[in-house]
Amino acid sequence: MRKWLLGLAFLLVFLTACTGSGEIKVTFIENGGSEVDDMTIKTSDQSINFPTPTRESYTFDGWFTDEALTIPFSLSVLLSQQTSITLYAKWTPIINEVSITYVTNGGSSISPSIYESGVLSVAPVVPTKTGHTFDGWYQEEALTNSYTFGVAVESNMTLYAKWAVNQYTIAFIENGGSDVLDITADFDTSIAAPAIPTKLGHTFVGWFSDETLTTPYVFSKMGSTNMTLYAKWQINAFDIVFNTNGGHTIDTISLDYQASILLPPNPFKLGHTFDGWFIDEALNTAFSLTSMPNEDITLYAKWLVNAYTISFDAQGGSETSSITQPFDSTIVSPLAPTKAGYDFAGWFVNLTDLTPFVFTTMGSNPFCYLNKRVLPFMPNGHRL
Repeated sequence: MRKWLLGLAFLLVFLTACTGSGEIKVTFIENGGSEVDDMTIKTSDQSINFPTPTRESYTFDGWFTDEALTIPFSLSVLLSQQTSITLYAKWTPIINEVSITYVTNGGSSISPSIYESGVLSVAPVVPTKTGHTFDGWYQEEALTNSYTFGVAVESNMTLYAKWAVNQYTIAFIENGGSDVLDITADFDTSIAAPAIPTKLGHTFVGWFSDETLTTPYVFSKMGSTNMTLYAKWQINAFDIVFNTNGGHTIDTISLDYQASILLPPNPFKLGHTFDGWFIDEALNTAFSLTSMPNEDITLYAKWLVNAYTISFDAQGGSETSSITQPFDSTIVSPLAPTKAGYDFAGWFVNLTDLTPFVFTTMGSNPFCYLNKRVLPFMPNGHRL
């Protein structure tokens, strides 16, 4: 109990002078505190014990002489009274602080909320967590019972964040290749690369995360955003092999797929005329492509056999008909011509070096050419 003790040596003299009766009645207004009996102060009292009321969750802050609790009770106030006084109890609330602690379960950190006991709770800022959506606060680690804000907080408590994992999608830009289905999966789950796409005349290089195809993408786990991947391709090169079928050799050429085809100069073959390139050994289908196909190709030369003529200058002898035959065919010496006064000495390419002409095959003799004139006679009695 709080005691209010007044020194009677001073009080009795003053009270006796002012009241004459020697008594003052004191009435107490408890203002919600425990009930206090009114009391009468006698001038003969040696001391005065004022009661101290109690009130749950409050601290007694003294007696006041006005209802507005602006004038504290004092000796001077008591001495100014004649026969009675009314005192009013003043109370100061006892502030009990309680807190809500937040366990974000991997989300962004949130500081505890501090409340006065009994104050209604207010939801904190919503936490964030990569790849997840916040799904509310729960009262236990098992996340069984959700918590609703807006109720009085009476004691310390801990709340636990619940999260729903997000799904994200990887879309594919094939850049002319075969279609590739999108991949949709939960955040941070393992993902594998899709089946390799195909593109005519190209080799697949890989998937890239940018349109400029500078940053390769490695498939491992689903990220925290939707994304688009771009296919990178390398154009293939193919060979054209030339089978000249006995003509002079032409080197193989290599061209990118769909590149314009520029064929080399026509090959040469002794005794033949080039009749074009064909795509089959049987020489049935002529080659007509203007751009490189998606494969190596072999072209076959077709040749037409030339025909050559040997004409004879009988040098005044009997006429000898010319011989016209295909290149490399066997030729037979014609009948020997006659000339009066002369012996037939044979056929010569010229009469300067007197080299006899040998009949073998058309065009195989180095002195035999188209329309080559062969000279035959020497005078009688002249022997080579």
